[in-house]
Amino acid sequence: MLGDSNKKINEIKNAPISGCMNIGETVLFKGEVLNAESVNIDGSFEGKIETSNFILGKSGFFKGDVIANTADIRGTIDGTVLIKTKLSISGEGSIKGKVIYKTISISDKAQIEGTLKKYKGSDNIIVKDDPVLKVENKSDSSTRAEPKKATM
Repeated sequence: MLGDSNKKINEIKNAPISGCMNIGETVLFKGEVLNAESVNIDGSFEGKIETSNFILGKSGFFKGDVIANTADIRGTIDGTVLIKTKLSISGEGSIKGKVIYKTISISDKAQIEGTLKKYKGSDNIIVKDDPVLKVENKSDSSTRAEPKKATM
C-alpha cells in the first residue's frame, strides 16, 4: 500500500506543469501544492509549494517552503524561499527565514530577517545551511563600523 502512495507522489512530481491555484483572503490551507503554473495567496497557507509563479498578496500569510521560478511578495512569509529567477518584495512585504534568489528587488518598506543566498542552480541548495549574508534589523550603535582615518 505504501509503495502505491510513493509511486503516486513521484508521478505528481514528474507531471507537466499546469493549472493555477488561488487562495482567498478568508481561506486557511495546510498541505502541499506541486507542479502548479501559478499560485496566488491572499489568505493563509501552511506547507510546501512548488510552482512556476508565486504571488503572495498584501493580506497573504505563508509559512513553510516555497520553490518557484518567479515570486512577487506583498504579504508575510515565515520559512524558506527558493526563487530560481526573480524575487520581488514589494509594498510592505516581509520574509523571515532563509531566502535563496537569482535576482532580487526590494521596496523601501519591505523587510527581510534571516539569511540571503545567491541561487547558483543547485536544486538541493534549500537543505544546505551555509548563509552568505545574515540580514538583521539592528539599530544599536555598537554594530556600526567607525570610519578609518586617511593617511598620506
